[in-house]
Amino acid sequence: MATTRAEMINSIKQKIQKQRTDTLDVNNTREVLEELTNWVESSGGNTAGLDLTGATDSSTALQLLIDSSSNGDTIKIPEGKLKLDSQVNIDKELYIIADSTSVELAPSIIGFFIDSDNVIVKGFNFNCVSKTTEAITINSKNGFNVSECNFLNLGYGIRFYSTIVTGVNELSSISNCYFLDCTNGIASEERGEYVNITSCRLHNCTTGVSISGGNVSLIGCNITKGSTGVSLLSGANNSHGIISGCQINHVPTPIKSDGITSGHTITGCHFFQGNIDLKDSIGLSFMDCFVAVTNFWADNCTALFVKSCRMFDGYGLNVDLSKNGNASTVVSQDNYMYNTGVAYTGI
Repeated sequence: MATTRAEMINSIKQKIQKQRTDTLDVNNTREVLEELTNWVESSGGNTAGLDLTGATDSSTALQLLIDSSSNGDTIKIPEGKLKLDSQVNIDKELYIIADSTSVELAPSIIGFFIDSDNVIVKGFNFNCVSKTTEAITINSKNGFNVSECNFLNLGYGIRFYSTIVTGVNELSSISNCYFLDCTNGIASEERGEYVNITSCRLHNCTTGVSISGGNVSLIGCNITKGSTGVSLLSGANNSHGIISGCQINHVPTPIKSDGITSGHTITGCHFFQGNIDLKDSIGLSFMDCFVAVTNFWADNCTALFVKSCRMFDGYGLNVDLSKNGNASTVVSQDNYMYNTGVAYTGI
């Protein structure tokens, strides 16, 4: 069985104490211990059993490493390649930090299944040969943080559910991640709530971000190509989220909604090309946005609020209040053509 990080540190500590029994200097011992601990981690001492060439499956070795760790431990994965043929369960509070480590996932599996509060995952490059795999799934857990990871050619990059079932979700975040050629980049499923998604880049994903949970903040993200930029979907507590400072360009449907019951606020965003498609939704607000789209469809939307948005004369803004025969209620204030400065009264 692989030696755990805690066992290594304890062994080093015992050796130091034995050598200095008569003149034990606690401060010096602590300094030596920290230096040796750093050396152990940097030399891959806590990654025994992992094949960092990617030639063979490392699922069992990585699971053993997690199982033998203690709450609060840091697992450092050196630069290299890992091959995972089966799901790895993270069931305790751990910091799993990679050095731009590539992770090749087998088809039709979940790579990392987070089953504990307060888990940090950082610095991985996940990929798969087919779009049938989920890289990271979080179910009913709070305080997770995924950052500086890349997700390539996956069914789901990151998927999370029921994030307030066990309490108030104050710390969960997804930040500075890149999603390329995924079917779904980031998905907040039912009751996936109080998660901050910031500074992520999503390119050529069928759906960049889908949100069924409530109170999700999507801030400062860049979404290009694909089919749908942001999809706001019905579900338990599906509403009152914020989309702010995002750029969604060259996407056929930059944003769509279906069945939203208590509104989302979209502010300071940039939409270029495609059709905004809103359906059966209540209380959506667009404020201070740049809107250069072909059509702005609103089917059976109540209390749709559009204020201080800049339109582009070359595209115009055609708000269709009866796309499928159902009237919508729109409140419009202070919108104008940005290239002429003329107030826009088409809404």
